Amino acid sequence: SYENIAIVRPITGFPGNHAVVAHYHCRNKGDPIPHDGISAHECSNQEAEYHPTANSAEAFYSWRRPTPSSSNTGFEKSDAARMYFVVDDEEKVFLLMNYDARGGSGGSAAMSITSDNLAGVPGITALIKDDTHEFSDWDTSTGSKPGSSWSWPNCCTDGGVLGYLPSSGYCLTLQWTELTGIATVEMGSYDEFSSDVNFEVMSAQNAMGGIETCAKKCTEACGEIVDMSTCNSQSVCSWCNGLCISDDETC
Repeated sequence: SYENIAIVRPITGFPGNHAVVAHYHCRNKGDPIPHDGISAHECSNQEAEYHPTANSAEAFYSWRRPTPSSSNTGFEKSDAARMYFVVDDEEKVFLLMNYDARGGSGGSAAMSITSDNLAGVPGITALIKDDTHEFSDWDTSTGSKPGSSWSWPNCCTDGGVLGYLPSSGYCLTLQWTELTGIATVEMGSYDEFSSDVNFEVMSAQNAMGGIETCAKKCTEACGEIVDMSTCNSQSVCSWCNGLCISDDETC
């Protein structure tokens, strides 16, 4: 079995390589992600027509804006599955999943999502289905999403967005039964100072054992670590007087 602990931060601002920053010039690097989406008149690149988005998930996933049949977050990577949490300017949370990049190998994936503490929580759905037949609907009664599957050629990406999720107090377990054309599975973490995103990387083989991702306050997540080595290996934690504390706390 494979086990690795990684504490990551959600994305709260547009990174510099996102399409609405680098291509359409609708936002600047680090600007908050608008819950109500982006309208065309907010974009200054007159040579690139921006098609309006209705919400923050559409704005960040940037489906077909500008590259057709693909997301345009700026983080697409050949032969990789990448995912990250995003928090918009109204503190609404969603999980974005992306498979591959244009020019990659193409491939297919199948997975289910189960949860702790989300059964009965209203308002969670597939906010983005870039192919409507692939990303299954969320079951509110059980807090799960069974039987999602994707298949894509090497011209395109695939994926989807799940939200809106609570800000904390739950865990999601992602369990793949198929990952072809994918070499690595990567979880993004946002740097609030640089507005860049770094990725925790694992092999697709290890990811097939399942990934548990929990939404917690950094003080809680760091505080659960009991050894100095693991604590200091986390970018958001540090060891202080026998305790693991978050970088929001003073030693």
